Amino acid sequence: MFYACPPSPSHLICQPSLEGDMVRDVPRVVVDLFVCRCIQLETPQMALAVFGNYQKYHLKLSLNSAQALMYNYSQSNSAKDILYLVSYYDLYKLMPVEQDPTSCAMSLAH
Repeated sequence: MFYACPPSPSHLICQPSLEGDMVRDVPRVVVDLFVCRCIQLETPQMALAVFGNYQKYHLKLSLNSAQALMYNYSQSNSAKDILYLVSYYDLYKLMPVEQDPTSCAMSLAH
C-alpha cells in the first residue's frame, strides 16, 4: 500500500491512500459470517451501515446474508430497516425481492 502525504509541511502524519491500489472484495463466506455475528450480537444496524458504505468496507451483500437480515428485521418489527435492506437488493444486483419468494414473504409479512 502506498502512502500519500498532504502537500503542506505542517502535516506530519501520512495517511494511507487507496487511490490506484487494487482493492479486493471480501470473500462471500466472510460476509455471511459478519452478518451472522451482527445478528448474534443484536446489532444488525451495524451490518446495514457497513453494506451502505461499500466504498469504505468493500463488503458485497449476498442473497443469503440479505435473507438473514430480512428475517431478523421481520422479527423485530423494524419497517424502516426492511425498506433500507430492500433498496440494497438493487444496489448489489441481487435477485429482485419480488422474484425471490423467501425475501418477498418476509418483507410482506411485516
